[in-house]
Amino acid sequence: MPPLPIVDPETATGDAVRLLTATHRALGIVPNLTKVMANSPAVLEGYVAVLGALDAAGNLPPDVRERIALLVAQENRCDYCLSAHSFLGTRVTGMSGDEVTRARWGDADDSGTGAALALAAAMVRGRGEVSDDQLARIRDAGLSDARIVEVVAQVAVNVFTNYLAKVGRVDVDWPLVRHTDRPGAAARHRGSAETTAQHHPSRQGALVTGITTKQQVSAEDAVAWHAVVAASLAADLPTGPRPTVEQIRAQLTAAGLDSRRLFWLATGADDAVVGVAALRLFSSAGQDHLAELELHVDPAQRRSGVGSRLLAAAVSAARAERRRSLLAAAPADGPGAAFCLARDFRQVLALDHLLLDVARADDAEADAEHPGYELVSWQGTVPDEHAGAFAAAKNAMNDMPTGEMDYGSQTWTAERVRAMAAVLADRGDLLLTVAALGKGELAGYTEIVVPSGETRRALQYDTAVVPAHRGHRLGLWLKAAMVRRLRAEHPGIVEIETDNAEDNVHMLAVNRDLGFRPYRRTREFQLDLPAS
Repeated sequence: MPPLPIVDPETATGDAVRLLTATHRALGIVPNLTKVMANSPAVLEGYVAVLGALDAAGNLPPDVRERIALLVAQENRCDYCLSAHSFLGTRVTGMSGDEVTRARWGDADDSGTGAALALAAAMVRGRGEVSDDQLARIRDAGLSDARIVEVVAQVAVNVFTNYLAKVGRVDVDWPLVRHTDRPGAAARHRGSAETTAQHHPSRQGALVTGITTKQQVSAEDAVAWHAVVAASLAADLPTGPRPTVEQIRAQLTAAGLDSRRLFWLATGADDAVVGVAALRLFSSAGQDHLAELELHVDPAQRRSGVGSRLLAAAVSAARAERRRSLLAAAPADGPGAAFCLARDFRQVLALDHLLLDVARADDAEADAEHPGYELVSWQGTVPDEHAGAFAAAKNAMNDMPTGEMDYGSQTWTAERVRAMAAVLADRGDLLLTVAALGKGELAGYTEIVVPSGETRRALQYDTAVVPAHRGHRLGLWLKAAMVRRLRAEHPGIVEIETDNAEDNVHMLAVNRDLGFRPYRRTREFQLDLPAS
């Protein structure tokens, strides 16, 4: 049977728009199960209302409700709900990995929680039939009538989501956790040993059961990858946007420009993905010495050897490809920066990230007179009549500040410019360009990218002015004109994010004049890989 369709929040209509927007506001994402539920806005609204009422005025603590959800999902063998509630149990309610595992089997340390789980198990296994003796024991354990009713309601909600996930063949968009048969006593207490290992460096690495190397990622890999990245970003950049599953899938599967990639997935208990890494291997003549690493570890599994094993795999691959420099970026002063510095990386560049409120931007410079110059703009691929001149202007980016980074140089041609636009189009991203023509050449340009599926934030790509045309405030003129274009053509975009090297004084001043404000800081790190 074909799966039930998901309702895309961007194309939804009526009440579904409001409900999906509220879900995104609450969770930072819209899970696939919610998108399927939105086929009936009435059902989605009822589901949200029941959960909201239990959240606001219910008697069951949030962690008990998550434990019930885990038990019901295990009993119904629903991998989607097991994955979702394993994630929510650890991230939202603060349960340990051991507690999540034990909840699936109805195990709990206190009698009240144990009674709630016993009632839930009896209901699911007996199709709602609970004996008088069972009910008496549950009351004797301290479960009030109000809590008994709420357990029944919680089980009903969870059975509904289990059944919908299975009937709808809903793709798992959480870190994958599969249902299993109940393990033996030794395996059941494995979580306790794992928790201990986190506090004993000599035993680190026990959580990782495998590292898988891939040259291409599957749709299932992309879902697991997204879950790890989303959790990692939530911990390290709590105020930043979260990529969607679709954006991650596009980024992982789209071909790169003058580069190829290798991927690694680290798995732990229940074959759940707990860490991911991607290595970009540059191939153009000016950068074929270079590799670039992106690495994320599920925050609940950090300091257990996951990141170190992924890094070791990536370094080994970079050495095998005869790379002399490995780059990695991390938020300043965060765990990623400390991880790099502890493993012989050195800081080579400091970046300031800035945000611009499009509605409040000072775009007056767009009206400034620039005799001898005119503005042109395009979307996507550069028009043929400007391709050669545009490529020449892009080569002006080679003098941008790069600190001590061994970044090399890029040589732009008309063909390479078109190839870059094709890469972005393959990902579903929208590329907007405003350029200044003057004195027989293309004097400067600025680029904005609206990522696929993005409805709020655009990303600043290059802004450059050819050396012979500098000193005329063309950069500010171009960027102010781009702001006006965004307002007119993409009114849903409310902010632009950019980054500049801390010593790029000129561009920082241009951005301040436009109204950009400091947002966060990133550090670029480099690991030198001398030839063996």
